[in-house]
Amino acid sequence: MLKEKNRVMLFIAAGILLLSLLAHVLQSFGLTMAQAHHEHMMSLSSGLKALNTVILVLPIVCLLAAIASMGLNRESASIPHFLTLSLTFSSMSIIAGGQGMVEYHFSIFMVLAIILYYEMISLLLISTVLFALQHVLGFLFFPVLVYGTNDYAFSMVLIHIIFVLLFISAATYQIVARRALIRGIEEKQSERLKETVTQIVDSITETSDKVLRNSRELSGNATTLNQLAEGVMQTMQQVDQTAYMQEHGAFTSRKVIEEMLRDICTIAETSATVSDFSTAVAKEADNGNEAIQKAVMQMRAMNAAVENSSAKVRLLGERSQEIDDITRLITDIASQTNLLALNAAIEAARAGEHGRGFTVVSNEVRKLSEQTSESAQRIADLVQDIQENNRISIEAMDQVIAEAHFGNQAVADAGTAFERILQSVRIVADQIHHISGASQQMSASTQQFSVSMDDISRLSTELSSSVKAVTGSSSEQNELISRSSELACMLEKLSDKLDQIIVSTKQNFQIG
Repeated sequence: MLKEKNRVMLFIAAGILLLSLLAHVLQSFGLTMAQAHHEHMMSLSSGLKALNTVILVLPIVCLLAAIASMGLNRESASIPHFLTLSLTFSSMSIIAGGQGMVEYHFSIFMVLAIILYYEMISLLLISTVLFALQHVLGFLFFPVLVYGTNDYAFSMVLIHIIFVLLFISAATYQIVARRALIRGIEEKQSERLKETVTQIVDSITETSDKVLRNSRELSGNATTLNQLAEGVMQTMQQVDQTAYMQEHGAFTSRKVIEEMLRDICTIAETSATVSDFSTAVAKEADNGNEAIQKAVMQMRAMNAAVENSSAKVRLLGERSQEIDDITRLITDIASQTNLLALNAAIEAARAGEHGRGFTVVSNEVRKLSEQTSESAQRIADLVQDIQENNRISIEAMDQVIAEAHFGNQAVADAGTAFERILQSVRIVADQIHHISGASQQMSASTQQFSVSMDDISRLSTELSSSVKAVTGSSSEQNELISRSSELACMLEKLSDKLDQIIVSTKQNFQIG
């Protein structure tokens, strides 16, 4: 309040100072209303002129002091005093600059009325004392500057002072009365304000208690809701992750199923081809089994023929041995015949002429014996060759018989194995037929499963989108809950602060 009054009074003091300067300018250029006064003032002594200048400078100095004080502190207590001095000295300067004319004395009442704005009796007293000193000292020492003449009556001075004192008395009375009135009004207002504040404090106290209880309850609920929201958030994140994994798994499974479906189709086609091929193989196996059985029979017949041939070869060996024995006998007979021919030749030689015939016969017999021996030897050699060849043939036949037996056994084993192969081929053909049918059923089931996986993938995508939306809503709800918790804490703090304000208000207004 004082700062605003100082600001207003500063502008007014500056304006009054300008009026003072204007009065001096008019007096200097002889533009005053009384030419005689002007001529009289021009005859002032140098001392009075110096005093006039001092009176002009004093309000300027006081105004500058007020401005300096406002620069340091706008609510300084010295500012009203400096402004009061500036206004008072400005009025004195106006009177002195106006050649002491009575009209300029009205500036005294103007200045006092302006100072009354502060509603401070001390300032009015300071200004009044200064004006009284101006009038008394002016009358005694420099009446020209105050009254414009040297023969001014003292009674007029007293009248001036009396009216100033009356004005000050009236103003002081008004100030005191106004203060008393204001004090009474303030006391009544204070009582009313106290009652109102009491009601407000009681209401605010009750409201503060309710706010405190509600804020604490809200804080507790917000904490619980925050925990629940965090739990829901975590659960929804897990569901989102599970949905994402399910969606990803469904997508991967669909790809795997598509590849499996292609493989199953390939298996079904291959199974059908293998089934046809196995049927053909079974037929060929039947034909092969028949051929094996025929081969077994032929091997058995060949084995019998080989055994028969071996028996005949052995019989040939036995006959060759008999021929060898006969050949030996013939050789022995030829040797004996040769010996007898030799004896006959010896006896014929002894007989001489009578034995010539026996000599010829013995010679022929001997030659025949030798030829027989040679033939027998040749037969023996041939028989020996035949026996050797027969022995080799027997050994070969024995080997052939052994190999025939082994071949017969091998063919028999091959026939048995071929029968088992035929049975296995038939079993495999039946199983391949079953596999082909199962592959076709699996292909159809896989196609249905692929459609189901597409539905699962679509539902997983929708679930993931829904979970994300719920997660977003949960996040917003969590933020709102956190904000509510913060607001509850703020309300609790405000309630505590309000309690402090209530306590302070009760102390200030002395409310029990």
